Amino acid sequence: MLLELEGFDASRVHTLNNLLAGKQAVARAYNKRVRNKSFEEGEVVWKAVLPLGTHVASYGKWSPTWDGTFIAKQVLAQGM
Repeated sequence: MLLELEGFDASRVHTLNNLLAGKQAVARAYNKRVRNKSFEEGEVVWKAVLPLGTHVASYGKWSPTWDGTFIAKQVLAQGM
């Protein structure tokens, strides 16, 4: 019985490695299509009104996703 338990743990580790490799493959495929955006001071930019894919019920399918043009006054560090 003890030998069977050791084999069971090895199969779990193997399955976990396969799962992690699959997740990395999906992340690589997704990141191919992602484009970095960088802004500089004085550029004309749009402001997101709602997160993509969400809608306001009162607007129906015509809910706005972006709001007018703005001029960037300050560029913050990445991730802020």
